[in-house]
Amino acid sequence: MIKPLLLSAFLLASPSQASVQSWIKSESAVDLKYYEIFSFVRSTVKWSKHNDIDPLLTLAVIHTESRFNKKAVSNKGAIGVMQVIPKWHPEEVKGIKLDTIDGGIKAGTTVLKKYIVKSKSVKGGLVRYSGGSKAYANKVLKTYNVLNKGKIKV
Repeated sequence: MIKPLLLSAFLLASPSQASVQSWIKSESAVDLKYYEIFSFVRSTVKWSKHNDIDPLLTLAVIHTESRFNKKAVSNKGAIGVMQVIPKWHPEEVKGIKLDTIDGGIKAGTTVLKKYIVKSKSVKGGLVRYSGGSKAYANKVLKTYNVLNKGKIKV
């Protein structure tokens, strides 16, 4: 059952937040409940702002990595919506449940910010985030540009 407070927050969302929620619902690889979609928006805004990352970039990474599946696990050991590999980021994941929306986004944006700073560019940070794939970075940036051109605000 949807909690009344979360339902109210969803129904009172601004038109731009409603469009983000609609996009998440349509792009998700799993059947998300409305409170989970709201949680994606809330956590994306919170941790993106905390790490000085555009929330639309965070959504583009989540879309590319897991298609909004908080239970995603790769064959390389990456976990959660942003597919963080705990053995490569022990400090960033300490005490965090990567298989939750909030935990996955918290850890993922922290790692992404570290890589953006190290490489001195968003594209370079995305290449490092993926383990060295320029194609990955281009795919994320393509999704980011689609979101940006849609004038979606989070």
